[in-house]
Amino acid sequence: MQILGVRSMSLLILLKKGLPLGSRLGLSIMSVAATAAAINKMFGGVLSKSKLVLAGLESEARISGTGNNGWVCFDS
Repeated sequence: MQILGVRSMSLLILLKKGLPLGSRLGLSIMSVAATAAAINKMFGGVLSKSKLVLAGLESEARISGTGNNGWVCFDS
């Protein structure tokens, strides 16, 4: 949200993945990618794919302690 210039906003985001937790299939970065893409769309799609990747990797690092291979989720 900071990258979009939004200082404060409340959002409720529900993700239905259908994959088991702890499966080591990259669920957290997929969640980050989907959330970043949705928020970007809410704000008019102003962020480029590269900016979304950087924001996603930073968020993933905060959530799980790693930002490895996050770009794959944004490459579509």
